[in-house]
Amino acid sequence: MQAHEKQEINSVEKWNTTNVDWTWQNTITYSKKFAEKHNASLMIGNTMEEYNGNNLWGYGEGVPNNSDSMRELNAATKNKDSKGNSWSSSLMSYISRFSYNYDGKYYFTGTFRRDGSSKFMTNNKWANFPSASVSWRILNEGFMESAKDVVSDLRLRAGWGKVGNQGLPDAVYQSNIGQNYYTIGGEVVDTSYPSSMANKDIKWETVEDMSFGLDFGFWKNKVSGSLEYYQKETHDMLFLKQFPTYSGFPGYSTMWTNVGSMRSSGIDLLLSYKDKKGDFSYGVDLTFTTVNVEMLTLSADGEKLYGSGNRTLTVKGDVPGYFYGYVADGLFQNQTELNSHTDQHGTKLQPYAQVGDVRFKDVNGDGKIDEKDRTKIGSPWADYNVGLNLNFGYKNFDLVANFYSSIGNEIVNQNISDLYNGASLTNKVSGLEQMAWHGEGTSNYIPRLSKDDNNENFTKFSSLYVEDGSFVRMKNLQLGYSFYNKFGLDKLRISLSGQNLWTWTKYTGVDPEVAGGDPDKGDRVKGSGFGGWNYPVQPTILMGLNVAF
Repeated sequence: MQAHEKQEINSVEKWNTTNVDWTWQNTITYSKKFAEKHNASLMIGNTMEEYNGNNLWGYGEGVPNNSDSMRELNAATKNKDSKGNSWSSSLMSYISRFSYNYDGKYYFTGTFRRDGSSKFMTNNKWANFPSASVSWRILNEGFMESAKDVVSDLRLRAGWGKVGNQGLPDAVYQSNIGQNYYTIGGEVVDTSYPSSMANKDIKWETVEDMSFGLDFGFWKNKVSGSLEYYQKETHDMLFLKQFPTYSGFPGYSTMWTNVGSMRSSGIDLLLSYKDKKGDFSYGVDLTFTTVNVEMLTLSADGEKLYGSGNRTLTVKGDVPGYFYGYVADGLFQNQTELNSHTDQHGTKLQPYAQVGDVRFKDVNGDGKIDEKDRTKIGSPWADYNVGLNLNFGYKNFDLVANFYSSIGNEIVNQNISDLYNGASLTNKVSGLEQMAWHGEGTSNYIPRLSKDDNNENFTKFSSLYVEDGSFVRMKNLQLGYSFYNKFGLDKLRISLSGQNLWTWTKYTGVDPEVAGGDPDKGDRVKGSGFGGWNYPVQPTILMGLNVAF
């Protein structure tokens, strides 16, 4: 369910975006086999890419009526506005790869690329990104001959490499001026302000990856899989940094910069089983990944990076971008609880609170609720990711089911500020009168309904908004039937598939009444809605037709 603001006047809006991109690639490869057991190849090349675009936007209010014929910018009678912009970026790369293997046992691959991007100034425009990998196919060793009836694949491998990231807007080395207006004495005054500041020292973000793995297969690969340890370090991380208020710039002034480094590490496990009995075939694939994330360094000692309107915080030694706010310690259920929430002198910590309001925790114990009580209230990073793929076949029929799960992450439900807040002029969740606190014991989650929010139940960003984001989702379910050598075709396959058909989660991204959740029992949602910052995943039904001649 989406919250909609009350509209006092109609409006019309139109926009147009045009993109023109081109890519040019040139490669040459030389391969040679010599001395029977030696195999080598060398590839060198060059790539060039350019991206160009522009947009136009127009807006106006006060359209005489809402008929289709009046939905034009010229029909607007006041508050007309228009904007337009263009952009361009380019990337040039020199690439090379050398591969060698000896007797199908020992393998080596090395790559080197040099990338130059128009998004950086001359001193930082170019960066080098090498990589290397080695592997040992143990199965081809002489001592494995007696085991080949059971072992069909056995390989050790290791890899290391660097890749670059230039994922930032064009020309961040230039300052930009934003436009705004205010009204004084009934007159509209146009203004300008520094919306973004230049950073001529910005440079490539570099991701350094290292891994060690074992691949295996048994009984003609009926059972197969891999086990890998990975470690990824990101250096010179690109970040849109907000200027502090004491700098003299507006609070919404920003600057792209390199802020530090982070590390993620864990284990990847893949297990696969497949078999066939007559006309019936089946297979199971299971993936399991652990994730450990830590911010290693920041650009300055003791620095704190705030994001998402100061609702996330990044500090050295913790997970990057954790949710940062007040701790909502339930609701005041009666007057006694309200009166006892005081400092050591008996002064109320929340003087504007009433029974049914949120009780905020005095985290640092200084006898008052203020900015110093904001703390870590959740992490967007999952502890584990699990995938399950099932496939079945019988004669010309095939069935595939795919499941995915993320476990251990929290998620922000921003809809709470609208759907559950009696003070906001938006649509409300159905049945809110009974879901919100309306007497002792009726709810310990949704505050009382009120046209005012003097206690800042909803304006204070707190753990009220942060929910368990763990989920299990059926990503895809597909049933197909294939015709072979029929209708003059080699193959004709008809399929019916559904994507995101079912999700189990405690996240209240959907209407709890519809989903059947009970907020007071911790069973907050069992439904089909899931998302990051309220990014829904909708079920989709598709029909497919594949033809082969």
